[in-house]
Amino acid sequence: MKYKIYLIVLSLFIFIQLFGNNIVIKGTIIDSATKKPISNVNISIKKSYIGTITNNFGYFYLSVDTLNLKTNIITINHVKYKTKEIEFNKFKNNSKIKLIEKIFQFKNINYYGEQNQYEYKQELRNVITTISSATFEDIGNVDVSDILKNEQSIHIDEKLNGEKNISVRGSNSDEVLILYDGIPINNNFNNNSDLSLINEDILDHIDVVRGNNVASIGAHNSSAVINFIPKYKHDYLIKFGQQIGSYNSGKWNVNVYKNIFGINSFVSFSDASSQLNYIDTINTSILNTSSNLTIGSSFPFGKNIDDEKKHKIDVNYLQNNRNYGNDHIFDTLETNQTYMNFRFTENFTKLGKSSFYFSNQNADQSHNWVYNDSTRKRIIEDDTKIYQYDHTYKTDNLDFYFGYQKKYSDVLENYRNIINDFQRNENKISTGLQFKNTELSYPFDLHSVQFNIVYENVSDSKIDIPNIQLLSDSINTAWSEKSYMISTSFIATPINYHYKVNFNYSSGFKIPSLYQQITSIRFPISENGNSLLTEYKSNFEMVNTLSINKLNNNFISEILLTFSVFTNSYTNKMRMIRLKGSTVQYYDNYSDANIFGIESSITPFFSNGIFKFNLSISRYFIDDKMAFPFKPTKKIISGLTINYKSLHFNMQFFQESGSIGLVVNEINNDGILKIENMELGSFEGLDIQFKKNFNIWKVKTYISISGKNILDDQVIFEGIAIKDRRFYLSGGIKI
Repeated sequence: MKYKIYLIVLSLFIFIQLFGNNIVIKGTIIDSATKKPISNVNISIKKSYIGTITNNFGYFYLSVDTLNLKTNIITINHVKYKTKEIEFNKFKNNSKIKLIEKIFQFKNINYYGEQNQYEYKQELRNVITTISSATFEDIGNVDVSDILKNEQSIHIDEKLNGEKNISVRGSNSDEVLILYDGIPINNNFNNNSDLSLINEDILDHIDVVRGNNVASIGAHNSSAVINFIPKYKHDYLIKFGQQIGSYNSGKWNVNVYKNIFGINSFVSFSDASSQLNYIDTINTSILNTSSNLTIGSSFPFGKNIDDEKKHKIDVNYLQNNRNYGNDHIFDTLETNQTYMNFRFTENFTKLGKSSFYFSNQNADQSHNWVYNDSTRKRIIEDDTKIYQYDHTYKTDNLDFYFGYQKKYSDVLENYRNIINDFQRNENKISTGLQFKNTELSYPFDLHSVQFNIVYENVSDSKIDIPNIQLLSDSINTAWSEKSYMISTSFIATPINYHYKVNFNYSSGFKIPSLYQQITSIRFPISENGNSLLTEYKSNFEMVNTLSINKLNNNFISEILLTFSVFTNSYTNKMRMIRLKGSTVQYYDNYSDANIFGIESSITPFFSNGIFKFNLSISRYFIDDKMAFPFKPTKKIISGLTINYKSLHFNMQFFQESGSIGLVVNEINNDGILKIENMELGSFEGLDIQFKKNFNIWKVKTYISISGKNILDDQVIFEGIAIKDRRFYLSGGIKI
């Protein structure tokens, strides 16, 4: 009955809107310099509460009752641009209105909300934090983990071999989808991604999309999506940088950029090493070395459509080599990862936009370790190919998305000269509809409703190898799962502020990878075996964002506030358990688990963005901490950033609560693992970064000094100081 009443009320609303004394005002807002459309521009009738905002394409549609108007002036307002006013009789429908950017630039600060520069295929109701390269370029970061660790709800897990994984909101690291220019680069061993693979020196910005979302096929069970977007155009021909610091660490990189016949191309190579010494043992240490090669090329061509070329080809190549040696426990690990990504985008104008991409991904891992006086060697080789097609079609009131992904993986394992070859075929279909309300009224109105459905079919098989003993047949051979998400958003957009609240509900799943299945059977947690099951998760999230962008105070430019509440419920929660003092990992399905979280932040900007203060607090409530091993339940971050001409200063204080988890303490002769509890204490630290740019003739140079964990609240894990005071000196030139 209540649905019938809702339909009647909705029909009456539409009837009144169509047949009232209304006029229609519509057009597109664009940047006067770049000619690109501007989203989230406030369009209002002066001295009234009638208005709307532009969509992602800068388009707006406003129906106005002329009988109740006090003025005939349209006000166009955006925090980044100068306010513009146009009279009705001078306004032409469907015209393009140019806004002039204000003198101060917001490219030196973080964008929150939906003010991101990257166009995601599917509309997102999640809050997107965009970290511009201007905030981290040339300031002495060791890698991208230094950029992300001060972000709200993010936890960086640093392993002894130098590999750094990311987890969000208490999740496992394999629940975070890592993208490079929109293409997934999680490795196909355990679905993790080593952040050291990404060279921060060639990035344009980083998008952090928290919560279950549909930013990409495969993100349906994620806790977050991290998208690293490269910068295809640079302001130099050659750039060289050098960094030295604590633990005999060193890092250098060379970048080359050139535009040839309209093709923007860059090549970047970096090499790094560090040595960690055991505190309680003489002459034993850990040596880590790594090298990265990144190549990118972008070629837009054809006629212009909406200020973009009709066709576009993007090609990216990433290669990472890492070597780890621990002479204390005779543990060595060599890894090599390569990603070759190709994408073609076609704009069909009225029929929408299509993209096709192909990704060839290879990963090799050779691991030697000694345990219980027994030498163990395991070699894993993975060859994965991904094909994906997606299409988006957008109208004023409706957005439609369809995507199909086919993924083929071959995993070869050699453990103690016992060889197994496994293959996996995956088919994923994702589709979504978004219903938009283009006639928003003040002060509060429904903005959009979105539905998304994902279906995934997976089949596993083993390739028989003659005269070789095969692994157990208990690995599942067929998987078929589906997930869905529904989201709504409400919005209030008076001239002085922009408020939005999003509600998301989703039901997702995670099928264990081939590597995780092989490992769980090869090294069972209990004598009953350990065949992994699909993990299921349901998620509910409410996100509030408020931007106050017009204040009667010349000192305070803007205030951004966010407040989020979420809850995740797991069935067959998957865990990762480490071998004590080593880099070896094991997996099991623990049990059902729940996590509830609250996150809030406030970021005021002063003096037209020169000064920025940030404060964020995250608090997580976990029923069973053993289901979320080594995940802190509280994180506080506060800091100050100053960008003034050629000077950059950043100071960040952070505090994390203690955590508890499990480690493997012993492996018996039958291969059964013996586990024990381990606790990590709370930690607080202070990071300081300072950078100064110099121009010497036509050569641009910079120097930066950074200090990590200045408070020196040392944390010792297995005899290694992993969170202690460190200093780095960096410098470089651009030609």
